[in-house]
Amino acid sequence: MTVLTAEPSSPVFHLRRPEDLVALAPHLLGFQPRDSLVLVIVSGRAIVLTARFDLAAVTAARPGDWLEPVLELGLSRGGDRVLGLVYGGGEPLRQTWDRLGDWCQTMSRRQSHGSGDRTAFDTTLLSPGLGHWLDLCLVVDPETGQWWDAAGGGPGRPPPDDRARSWAADCGLEPVRPSREALGHDLAGPQGDLEDAMVALWSQVVTGAVGPADPLAAAWADPAGPWSPADYLAAAVAVHDPKQRDRLWRGLTRANAGRQVVFWRAVVGHVPQAYRVVPLAVLGLIAWVAGEGVLLSLCHQECRRLNPEAPVVPLLTTICRSLAHPDAWEEILATLAGPSPDDEPDGGGAETA
Repeated sequence: MTVLTAEPSSPVFHLRRPEDLVALAPHLLGFQPRDSLVLVIVSGRAIVLTARFDLAAVTAARPGDWLEPVLELGLSRGGDRVLGLVYGGGEPLRQTWDRLGDWCQTMSRRQSHGSGDRTAFDTTLLSPGLGHWLDLCLVVDPETGQWWDAAGGGPGRPPPDDRARSWAADCGLEPVRPSREALGHDLAGPQGDLEDAMVALWSQVVTGAVGPADPLAAAWADPAGPWSPADYLAAAVAVHDPKQRDRLWRGLTRANAGRQVVFWRAVVGHVPQAYRVVPLAVLGLIAWVAGEGVLLSLCHQECRRLNPEAPVVPLLTTICRSLAHPDAWEEILATLAGPSPDDEPDGGGAETA
């Protein structure tokens, strides 16, 4: 499952027609979904939450186990509408509808009997439309881009226009990858001779022979660079020090996290395998603050494979399991960073207004 939210400072994209939702969803996720259920929760005129589920996982579990926490989180952010997209078809699609239908009937019975054990759902999220809780549901063929209204059926409609792609470019978002696996591949570190070169360079950076004296301050000042491999490795070396991580956390806000994601993705791309887990975890936390839930999930998955007890990784585990919203960052920050702001990275304060 992937959970993410709208970046608060992003340019506005207007959802006027169902095909606008079809066009927008891959940009919200960063990749083209396949065999997936995607839920977009809206509050008024703003998207507050996007969640993706594998259809196989949907059909293998009780819907309430995976659906109720997401709807509760959407409600906590003021959500009043749920828009759904199902990517795929055939038997997995039929099983998905059967599972959701059974769950909706259970929820309706709980409401009608006033059961005290039901979760705190707002009736606006349990609309009388398809499935009793979806305001809109579309079925999408990821191969052709055609889509259908799940309630009305009929012939497939043509793929949407490029308006969402233009919006994503204006937001500075990365191009949509063809799959989640392709997005994860982007996080792969150096291989072969290049990794050997980075290992040798790492040793030089550790001794201070190469690299900037204060890479974190430099990253705050100009995360777009240009940066050398030694610069990227210097930042990775720095965050292995808890005090340096504290400096990074104190300068990080939802307003500036997006720019830092670009820098730390490049850092991870240069770090040899033996030293990757801490920079990956740092990237995952920054991605979460920026609202990039897919990137958080990918970083967390790789970190747990490498070393689940490494610094920052347990925090990522808690965030992923609790579906914590990025707005909780200030509260979490109070438990992470030291009390003195005197050595905050230069440039951090300039972007936190």
